[in-house]
Amino acid sequence: MILSILVASSLIHNSIYRKLIGETNDDDQESYSSNVRFYNSLIHTIHFIIPFIINLCSVIILIKKKANKQKHFNEKQSYKTILLKQIRKHKHLIVSPIVLVLVGIPRLVFIFISKCMNSSNDS
Repeated sequence: MILSILVASSLIHNSIYRKLIGETNDDDQESYSSNVRFYNSLIHTIHFIIPFIINLCSVIILIKKKANKQKHFNEKQSYKTILLKQIRKHKHLIVSPIVLVLVGIPRLVFIFISKCMNSSNDS
């Protein structure tokens, strides 16, 4: 609930600062000030990176705690061996956030290279 409120409040600027510039051929063009464009890029970058970091840290903590627990039950094996087994066993949890970042990079690139067009004739 709190996370939803934080995300919504960080994106509210879009509806507040949006200005429509009328054109002669019945098309409208959106315009933002440079500060709002910078804030928009920053917020999208944060919304892209923070979940990745949280997900990756959670996986690392999970694997380390599981390896510690296994070490107490099996004292014959070294911690490094147990940790490597746990990493192999849960590698899908490590790969999934990396794949999500790779899939999301084009969206982030489009946010940084997007610009306003003067009219539909510019496309």
